[in-house]
Amino acid sequence: MGFKDLIQDVTDLAQDSIDSIQSEIALKKESQQKLREEMNRRISSFTQTILNKLTEGANSTILLNSETDVIVSYVEAFYQFFYLPANNTASSKLTFFPDHEKALKSIKKYFSTYSDDEQFLMQFKDDQGQSLVLTDDGLHFKVLFPENSAFYGIGKLEKANLSNLNLVDSEDSLAFLVNGYPLILIPKTSLNQTDTLSLFAFLKRLNAGDFVITNSQIHDFILSKLDSQHVEQVTAHLDSQEKLLYFAWGLDNMNSNKFLICTTSKLFIYDKEISFEKEFFYKEITDLSSQPSSISLLDVSLSIGINPNDIIIKTAKDTETISILYPKEAQHVIDLYKKYKTLNETNDDPMTLLERLGVLKEKGILTEDEFLEKKKELLSKI
Repeated sequence: MGFKDLIQDVTDLAQDSIDSIQSEIALKKESQQKLREEMNRRISSFTQTILNKLTEGANSTILLNSETDVIVSYVEAFYQFFYLPANNTASSKLTFFPDHEKALKSIKKYFSTYSDDEQFLMQFKDDQGQSLVLTDDGLHFKVLFPENSAFYGIGKLEKANLSNLNLVDSEDSLAFLVNGYPLILIPKTSLNQTDTLSLFAFLKRLNAGDFVITNSQIHDFILSKLDSQHVEQVTAHLDSQEKLLYFAWGLDNMNSNKFLICTTSKLFIYDKEISFEKEFFYKEITDLSSQPSSISLLDVSLSIGINPNDIIIKTAKDTETISILYPKEAQHVIDLYKKYKTLNETNDDPMTLLERLGVLKEKGILTEDEFLEKKKELLSKI
């Protein structure tokens, strides 16, 4: 055999090897494609089975039967007065309107069923990536595929078929029931107490169509989220008619030695580390504002993506700066101050106060019931 023949034989052998490898690759691709198609078929069947069970559990009741703006107003009020106080939102598994922009990016990425025309209301997301997203158009779900935890069944239950949402407590877990069907099981150890309380309260009110939130309810709910020591500390600074409207841990940390509260008549600050406590009555505050904090908290800022705010409290005799709140908390404190400063200025001219009340009502700071109640009180003084 000549050299050229040897080269040709080697070339032919190499080509045969390449053809064989390519054939094997093609077979593997074909096999993988079949496996993917089979997996997709099973996931689709699993998702459809869930939808069938959820639809079968529906009744004539439509959970989201009120006007969208009424439900949205309820969710926003719940977020401000029930969920946000005394909570550690950084570790929370709940998201409520209007604090949803960050969550919405992920939702749009993973939920092909989600439309930009929908109004976001609430999301629950667990440690395994399972999620429920409630909108004014129905309930989107993402649940683990039991055959392989790397996959999920993702679908949407339309508003017309959504009758109820409930959280049921068992020995070691909580079951998220949709139309009576246990869609997600949540280990109790994975959900903190404040999230559990908030979720129970939110769903109970939603199912009952109870969208009116009173100061007494806010007061009682915030206290239910605190341990006995903090309840004692807070209530010691309240008079018999005063209601607790807000509680904020220092830098959103439930282990903090600092906290701030807002009541129907004042703002109170406590710092255990330096044995400091001070109260400011709304009617004595001349100005309350916020700005980015001057305190260096780089590590904290990087970890959660936001900077703390300074709240500057000014009275005729004093100026105090608080640096334990994040922007959304600071703004909530300012909103409460603006609302209750007017309600506490009972020594001013009634006609002037009526004008101020009208402005607060127009801006949405006062509800219709609050406006009418205070208006009646002021008219009695003219």
